Amino acid sequence: MSKNAEAAVGERAALIPAAQYLRASSEVQKYSSFHQRASIAEFSKREGYDIVRTYVDEGKSGVSTKGRKGLSDMLADIVAGRAEYRTILVLDVSRWGRYQDPDEAAHYEFLCRSSGISVRYVAEAFDENPTGAILKQLKRVMAGEYSRELSERIRRAKRINRALGLVQGGSCPYGVARQELLPDGSLGKVLRRGERKSHPEYRLRYVHGDEREIGVVRKIFDLYLVRKKLPAQIARILQRDGETWTSGEPITFQHVRRVLTCELLTGVLRFGKEARTFGGPRTIQPRSTWGEVRVMEPIVPPRTYAAAQRRRAWLADNRRRSEERMLSDLRRVRDRVGRLSTSVVDEAPECCNASYYDKRFGTLGRAMALVGEKPRLNRLGSVLGRKIGEEQLLAVLRRIEHERGSVSTSLLIKTPDAPSYMTYIKRFGSVAAACEAAGARYSRLRPGPAALVPVQGDAAINRRS
Repeated sequence: MSKNAEAAVGERAALIPAAQYLRASSEVQKYSSFHQRASIAEFSKREGYDIVRTYVDEGKSGVSTKGRKGLSDMLADIVAGRAEYRTILVLDVSRWGRYQDPDEAAHYEFLCRSSGISVRYVAEAFDENPTGAILKQLKRVMAGEYSRELSERIRRAKRINRALGLVQGGSCPYGVARQELLPDGSLGKVLRRGERKSHPEYRLRYVHGDEREIGVVRKIFDLYLVRKKLPAQIARILQRDGETWTSGEPITFQHVRRVLTCELLTGVLRFGKEARTFGGPRTIQPRSTWGEVRVMEPIVPPRTYAAAQRRRAWLADNRRRSEERMLSDLRRVRDRVGRLSTSVVDEAPECCNASYYDKRFGTLGRAMALVGEKPRLNRLGSVLGRKIGEEQLLAVLRRIEHERGSVSTSLLIKTPDAPSYMTYIKRFGSVAAACEAAGARYSRLRPGPAALVPVQGDAAINRRS
């Protein structure tokens, strides 16, 4: 080994092994990890330290230890005796942490010292005497107070922006877009979903989004209120129509619920629903304290949105009813009307929808039997007047194809126990489309006389289904 190499090894052996801890709340803040690393490297060269280990917490707040894997790993190594260094180098007290309780920061430093590891702050020199200890504790208090004041300023600014109808950031609801608002008050471009604003000084406001999405939103409310579909049924209809969510995935019932509960679609932005003290949990605020501001023309009329919320509350109440109460409601309807049927139950305000009796009792007929009412059935075995399920309708088409070789409108008319061909048109758009859904062969030709079965009046299924 040359003399220069031996000198380098000897010089390195004389250096004090040290670890460096780097923390940055964000990439754009003044003291990023890069700057911290450079400052610590300069200090190490000057003071005779050799950096043998680096712990990093990128994009982590210093208010608490939660989520700071770098700090947790460092403390674990020190307490377990795995540390190969004698000193920890940190840029300043605030990089160690901005704890609201300054004793927490002192506690973690004490854990290191009790294990024989000292902590040195590169940009702040603290003497090893009572004065230095007091100054260090004061710095810890100042670091925590800075975060508290900054949080309060940000919270106040957010509320002011909300009151002005401005967007804070993040994704916007389905059917809604964001438009840039320039410092002089003029309007900029409408941003695509996921696109950032052109300049940090620009602000954003909500506007109507893509026409296709707006059409889907209005269709969801129409299916929910006019056709009385549930979110899962609406999702299946939209999937069948090829509609997708903002991410490109098929619309699910969770997406439908999100649309039905999005008050922003009425053009009104409500704010102040939640509050969070610095470092504390989120709390729901009383409705009387909420603020609201109109930010755009409604996509969904407020009365339509209110009707949807009333139906959601009604459905939720139905789900909470006990079986005893549901049967008691049936008895009251029977005593008032004199009979029970699906249409009577659906129209009775004191009763759950007939579909809920199907879910809770298996069928509405079973629930009617429990209150002493014998239900009337059609030829498919459903309660008379009850809307026939799509699978039942498709099963009839498959049976006709199996018996006749194909399906046509004439065969539907002549088959005694088949629903009306108009039922298939209403439910599937056409008889041909229904056959396609059933996997049955559709024929436009009229069958010969031998293939037709004469209609038997009383045997025909209830064609109102």
